Amino acid sequence: MWLKISCHFSNRMLPRRDTPTGSSKVKEENNNDIVKLYDLTTLCADSMSETDQNPFTKPVGMLLYTVGRNMYKKLGHKKAHTIRTLLGNSLLLLNEDIDTEMVTSARMILANLLIGNSVFNTDIPSADDTSDDNDDDDDDNGEDDLEDKSLFDDENTEDQGLEGPLNAEPVVSVQDCDSHVQVSVKTLCKSPKLLYKHNIMSRIPPLSCDMEHRHNEAIDLIAKGLGCLDRSNCMKAEDSEPETISDHTVPIPLSFTPLSQCAQMTREIPHDSDTVKQEYFDISSAMHKNEVGAALSKLSEAKQDIWNVNVKTELLKMATMAYYNLVKINCDSQNYGKSLRYIKLALHCFDALTVLDLSPSHHKLQSSLMCLSGDVQVMLSSQSQNPSKVDILRNAFMFHTQQDDIIFRSAEKVLSSHKYEWVYNFTFKKEINLTYGLECYQSVEDHVTICTECHKNNLDLPQHMGNALNELGKFHTSKAADLLKSGSTSIKARVKELCHLAATYFNKGIEQFESFKDLPNTALLISNIGRLRRIQAQLLVEYDSEGARGEVSMSERQCYMKAIEYYKKSLHILKSRKHYPDIWDSISWDASSTYFTLAILLQDHAPLSVQAEEKIEKEVIELLSRCLNHCDIGIASAHGIGQPALEYRVATVHHRLASLYHNSLRNQWPSSAKSKILRSLAVSSYKEAVDLYTSLDSPIDLLRVQLERVAMAELAYQGQTSTKSKMKTLEGALSIVLECRVPVISIVKQIEDENGDSDNLTMLVEEADKLISILLSRLQFVTLNLLRICSFVHKKNLEGIYKKMYAASLNGSKCSQNKDRTFVQYAQEVDNVLAEANYIYSECDKK
Repeated sequence: MWLKISCHFSNRMLPRRDTPTGSSKVKEENNNDIVKLYDLTTLCADSMSETDQNPFTKPVGMLLYTVGRNMYKKLGHKKAHTIRTLLGNSLLLLNEDIDTEMVTSARMILANLLIGNSVFNTDIPSADDTSDDNDDDDDDNGEDDLEDKSLFDDENTEDQGLEGPLNAEPVVSVQDCDSHVQVSVKTLCKSPKLLYKHNIMSRIPPLSCDMEHRHNEAIDLIAKGLGCLDRSNCMKAEDSEPETISDHTVPIPLSFTPLSQCAQMTREIPHDSDTVKQEYFDISSAMHKNEVGAALSKLSEAKQDIWNVNVKTELLKMATMAYYNLVKINCDSQNYGKSLRYIKLALHCFDALTVLDLSPSHHKLQSSLMCLSGDVQVMLSSQSQNPSKVDILRNAFMFHTQQDDIIFRSAEKVLSSHKYEWVYNFTFKKEINLTYGLECYQSVEDHVTICTECHKNNLDLPQHMGNALNELGKFHTSKAADLLKSGSTSIKARVKELCHLAATYFNKGIEQFESFKDLPNTALLISNIGRLRRIQAQLLVEYDSEGARGEVSMSERQCYMKAIEYYKKSLHILKSRKHYPDIWDSISWDASSTYFTLAILLQDHAPLSVQAEEKIEKEVIELLSRCLNHCDIGIASAHGIGQPALEYRVATVHHRLASLYHNSLRNQWPSSAKSKILRSLAVSSYKEAVDLYTSLDSPIDLLRVQLERVAMAELAYQGQTSTKSKMKTLEGALSIVLECRVPVISIVKQIEDENGDSDNLTMLVEEADKLISILLSRLQFVTLNLLRICSFVHKKNLEGIYKKMYAASLNGSKCSQNKDRTFVQYAQEVDNVLAEANYIYSECDKK
């Protein structure tokens, strides 16, 4: 053992003869200090064997611990590396079975340094608080040790590329004037004969930047501390003698002395009063000393027990916070199985902590734990739609390290029941996970009402609760929608029950978000109630005995109108698209869908028994116009609605509006002002629909719109009287018919690309066959009437052209009457007819 002593002199050197035997001297650069290094181990080297314990190991370990502890009390985390170096060295030298208090306290301080000083109180009980030592002396020693910056200053603690906090071998450097000797601290436990002269110097590495790795190191130290405490308590329990219990079957032995012996003993007692007093005093003094000693022994044991409880409480608190931070880290990484496992360990430690310490100061920690537990359960519910992750999550939850088992068993020793077992139950059912999460948030809300600090620490609790309530409402809404799709009439009662539950959760969630003034989430939950009203409207649909849908009822219409009111309210809360564009687009799309659905229902299943047709058409036109107001083609929706879907919705609305104007036009006088307005509106809407269907490559819809345009031209032709106007109208209709060649070619290509005999292919063929037959008939009608007009006005050149076109259309009719032909052959024949007619018509334009 080397003892280092610094002496201050004024510009003079000690002569060599003044240096005692067994020491060496070094002159400092400033020529003022003499450093003497005394090798005290040489005094006992002859009497020690290679297996004997170095007698200076424990004093040095205690010294390092005391300096590190005092530095921690004064400086906290400012000198973290120096403190870790001192305490790490002390742990290498001290025996945890003998020096339990110091070892446990050192590990507790090291764990606190790893976790961070913002989490705990730095007032950690020291190992020697049970003794009557002078803390001021320890503090002075600590200050003296701080003066030697060559060993412990943080500026000399560069990263040496080492791993692990305590895997290195810190050293104490020894220098003399002739050579450099570096002695590893760990070798101080051995005999001086085994000391090596050239050991590699190493230092404890700095704190890791990986927070998960840091907290796992802290967990390892906490586990070792708790294990050390538990072993110490077990050893004390084994050493204590068991209480003797009397057995009623065994007689109690009583002392018996004959009367003759008693008389003889009485005669032998001296009768001198001074002698009697002295003997009485000696006996009383001995009895008093024994009583005082027993009392002091009991007091020391009680004080030691209190220290053990305090240290275990602090270690459990550190474990709770370390696991809490690990939960947050793994939640950010979406490792929800590990997060739930750490929640289990954190709550288990916290449960044991509350048994050992009943103070109300743990409400804040409890509220944070329960809020985070609710987050984990809610996040775990989002994984329920992915069954492939079940085994991965379960394995992550069930896996326990050795340190986790030690901490779990240590906490188990003070628990009689598990208070929070329901929180960390592993389930993979969305409703159960969400219910557990909501219960966790509600328990936090109960603590917030009685604890001011809890309220400050959980200001965002309404957001968490609102999110869980929203997810529960969406879950029951989706379940009700799935039941409706099944088509069974016996599930109406269950659907109503689910809708009622969903509405309850949505309303509670709205209250939570409104209390937090969270506008976007409030708007979303209100829009979810709008979706719920649409599902309730489907419950009110009436069917006849054959299963056909009946007219739209008044109650069904009211449900849709209530849904629209909720969407309007949501958009009113957001005020504009500027601040929340994604949410605005989502709600606008839902509102557009509601308008569109109600308009189609009124158009296809009009309640003509209770309302006039003209009034219904007016209402449908108004609904479709409002639907268009919520469809902005220039902005692609971010809520899963692509630009093609939005464009198709707009094209369909224009097509429906044009059909309504067209239908209204049939009931009007051809030359009236209203008729002209309706015709203009219809032409404009048809043009918009044609352009959109063309860009979307939807040939069936495009062909249908074009045929409706031809029908509207025929309607105008029938109301005209002038030959010139009739001929102009029919020529316009012929141009539209010839334009239909493009969708016919697309239909043939689409059918050829389809594989198999799917239901969609069959429906496509049937629909296309009907439309192409109508197209061929319209070509015949237009060319025949043009031929008649030309013959009437004696236009011989045009008459020949239209005669050829009419003949070509008749050839197409022959193909349609062939039962052996396929649809593709028929469509190709019609395409040839249109190509021939188009060629003939182009020759007419040249002439």
